[in-house]
Amino acid sequence: RSYEGDKIFAVAYRVKNNKTKRSDLLTSEDIIRLGSRTFMDAVKTIPGVNMRQGTLAIRGVNSFNSSTEPLFILDGSETSLAALESLDIYTIESIQVNKTGFGYGVKGANGVIMVKTKKK
Repeated sequence: RSYEGDKIFAVAYRVKNNKTKRSDLLTSEDIIRLGSRTFMDAVKTIPGVNMRQGTLAIRGVNSFNSSTEPLFILDGSETSLAALESLDIYTIESIQVNKTGFGYGVKGANGVIMVKTKKK
């Protein structure tokens, strides 16, 4: 059996995007606008960052060891979550989350949370 009728054309469009989003950035302006009062308040607003077992974890990151804690960097140097929690929120210039940990080797396998403070 065959049918004759109107011809149907299918057209598809694709937007080419070669950029892979590897990090999320929160600026001091964002922190103020969101009403964050602490580092933890601010960092938890970044998509994919969650509290897990008393520390921060980045969703979608597979751990090579038993820890899911990301690497913490403050003004270019490795630091602890406790040090970041003690920061005055108004001294933070930006918080950046690198979900892939690219460029940090095994230490960055669980992602990297980088904090930059304002210079006086």
